Amino acid sequence: MPISQDEFRRLADTVATWRRPLLLTHARPDGDAVGCLVAMRAMLRRDGAEPLALIVNAAADRYAFLWEGDPITGTAEAIDPPARADAFAPDGVLVLDTCSYAQLEPMSHWLRSGPGRGLPKIALDHHITRDPVADEYLIDESASASALIVLDWATAAGWPIERRSADALMVGLATDTGWFRYSNTDARTLTAAARLAECGAVAAALYDKIYNCEKPERVRLEAAAVSTLELPGDGRIAVMSLQPHHFHAAGATESDTSDIVNIPMRIDGVRVSLLLVVDTAGVVRVSLRSMPPSDVVPDINIAEVAAAFGGGGHSRAAGARVQGSLEAVKKRVLAKLCAAGA
Repeated sequence: MPISQDEFRRLADTVATWRRPLLLTHARPDGDAVGCLVAMRAMLRRDGAEPLALIVNAAADRYAFLWEGDPITGTAEAIDPPARADAFAPDGVLVLDTCSYAQLEPMSHWLRSGPGRGLPKIALDHHITRDPVADEYLIDESASASALIVLDWATAAGWPIERRSADALMVGLATDTGWFRYSNTDARTLTAAARLAECGAVAAALYDKIYNCEKPERVRLEAAAVSTLELPGDGRIAVMSLQPHHFHAAGATESDTSDIVNIPMRIDGVRVSLLLVVDTAGVVRVSLRSMPPSDVVPDINIAEVAAAFGGGGHSRAAGARVQGSLEAVKKRVLAKLCAAGA
């Protein structure tokens, strides 16, 4: 359900008492996570605070223009996130676009039983999967993106939305809705996009900066993934995989995998897309996407599939990290997808 204006204002008053808020989001941040982080940092600065926006690992290069001239800690250098948080000495923590401890590694211990345990914490999210990561919550599962919740919060709190914040929130809103193509695009989403456009965000220009400026390494990695394409389940499921040698040959990094899982969704008859990425430690990162149900296709809640492996997300976009070999993990995930109706 949408969050009440009174609740937004109450928690805005709480945040207003923080002079050094720590802003966190999930590992491998997507456009929504980065957009929320950049916008909240700008708005809290305008409110007189000195926030630290901390990403636990590198964000995709395609989003770097959002913080040009004002880097986000963790995007460009090797850091120890808990040590960086300790050195900053925050007086409050705002967790954006996740409520999952697994997605907050290596900050989870810091938040649960380390120095962050006694700090006041607020989590803002629109995902179904939830751990007790905070004391207070701004949760709206009906929101198409966390950026939409941030915009609603800014409106209720009276925080000004300048151009950088408008661009960041438009990126969050647009990327989480497939540039307003996914089934989660509703009237509320388009009304929010219109509001951000009034604040100076130009959707076409942002699309060009994100999707029409790809590195050769990223395109080579896409080609490597597509070369592994399998279509089990009579073509209803698409499976791709990437292993360390693919990254080495392409000259790519893990952040370059963003959105590759969506490529097979263009294939007629594909209902679920599965991307398996093997890291150097032998852990398989599972990314899942699914099509909405139709008269002839059942609803497949891939968040429930991901949850069976300790992950989570949305009913149409979810993921998990699974220990095991590529073939073993693929077999287990496919079995779960088939049991779910894929």
